[in-house]
Amino acid sequence: RLLALLLFLLRSHNEVSSVITDKESIFLKVPNAEDARQHLQYITSMPHVAGTSEDWIMANYVKDQFEQNGFDEVSIDPLDVYLNYPMDKAIVQLKDTTKGNQIVFNAKLSEDVLDFDSTSDTTWRNHTFHGYSPSGQVFAPLIYANYGRPEDFEALNRFDVSVKDKVVLVRYGKCFRGLKVMNAQKKGALAVLIYSDPIDDGEAVGPTYPLGPWRPPAGVQRGSVQFNSLCAGDPQRADARYRNAYEEDDQSVIERICGYNTTDL
Repeated sequence: RLLALLLFLLRSHNEVSSVITDKESIFLKVPNAEDARQHLQYITSMPHVAGTSEDWIMANYVKDQFEQNGFDEVSIDPLDVYLNYPMDKAIVQLKDTTKGNQIVFNAKLSEDVLDFDSTSDTTWRNHTFHGYSPSGQVFAPLIYANYGRPEDFEALNRFDVSVKDKVVLVRYGKCFRGLKVMNAQKKGALAVLIYSDPIDDGEAVGPTYPLGPWRPPAGVQRGSVQFNSLCAGDPQRADARYRNAYEEDDQSVIERICGYNTTDL
């Protein structure tokens, strides 16, 4: 029965896929490896952090490419959103309290400039930050929490290790970075540091850039630390169209769309 069902599904899929519209035909003629390489090279030729002028350049580039390849109606839909950007470089230091707060580690938080790669020398290489992460200063003991998953914090609890009022160190992988922060916050942590472990994304896996695809020692992963399992996108729903759609204030809109209020997010 299972084999018959699979054969039926495959036959049904082939029957449906055999009917290709004119626009689908145009689309299928477009992809090729060399074009993909050229597009990727241009798009990565400059930082295009969300909301910046370079981001607008790239959005128009993508729009132009769709139009040049036969799409009749292509538009860019600007949205008003709340975003944060770093004003200064962060400082992360590890101090030995048994030796008069002697600094034993000072994080560089700046990616290397590579002579052969002009895209490596930008102001953003010195801005190691996560979107929607608040500003602040924290001085507290450091606790390692593996990947920052619920089971990792449960493991700490079994050994009577509390992260309350502590700085939590976690590594990338296994779950979204924003959920690592959310899990730590639920346990009362003051701050979270996230790093890329070479065993997951680095020399332990394979050759690193420029010799391979894996992250080099000075490479930094960036992104947002939104609590995506609660609500994705702009947590404030700043765009007027959200308010107009519900004819209510921002707080109510967030509750209606996400099921959570601003404090939760």
